[in-house]
Amino acid sequence: MPTRHLTCSVDECHNQAATRGKCRIHYRAWLKTQPDPKPRTGPVSDRLWSKVDKSGPTSCWVWTGCLSEGYGRMRVGRRTIGVHRIAYELAVGPIPTGLVIDHLCRNRACVNPSHLEVVTDGENNRRGVGACAVNARRVNCKHGHPLSGDNLALYRGYRHCRACYRASGLRSKAKARAARLASGVTRRSGMFRKGCRVMWADGREGTVSMRRYSTCWVDWDGGGSSEVHKDDLRRAPLA
Repeated sequence: MPTRHLTCSVDECHNQAATRGKCRIHYRAWLKTQPDPKPRTGPVSDRLWSKVDKSGPTSCWVWTGCLSEGYGRMRVGRRTIGVHRIAYELAVGPIPTGLVIDHLCRNRACVNPSHLEVVTDGENNRRGVGACAVNARRVNCKHGHPLSGDNLALYRGYRHCRACYRASGLRSKAKARAARLASGVTRRSGMFRKGCRVMWADGREGTVSMRRYSTCWVDWDGGGSSEVHKDDLRRAPLA
């Protein structure tokens, strides 16, 4: 028998029902209103400080409980929150919306409020030790040009050095010109204009009488004319 797809039991919601007659979005919203199936006893502050080691050789207060990527985690209600955020809110106050906690001591497991500072996400990344943070703190490019003022170019969120960009363009043009000279061509596709002296592969010389797209009409010195593709021509040597 074909499977019957039920819609969400919430009014004006036409999404497919997933659990308890509700779609995923409304089920998660309903779940937040339910009591914690595994309640943790005792105040949050007692649970937090009971797992903090303040007797270490440094001034860091190290969290001895669960860790995730080096950061302490603790369950509060139905949510699992970073213990450094909980410690800051208990000792200092609420964390403004859109801001994060930066560890000044660079110890992710530390919950000492004096080692925690509220910063923006961008500032937190710049203070890090990863490749993105190192590049963000650079004031000069790899060739020593300043990444500021008129020499700074922003493209797709990245900083670029204008001096290096110009130098790279000049090197590319010089390389292309050297390749054209090696092949006997001194200019690019628009080089053969009306009245230009050219030479064919068999050695015949002539004058371009008309050019259309990638072909040229050539009046040959020995008489006659023909249509030749520009790639088969080269400039005639000067007399």
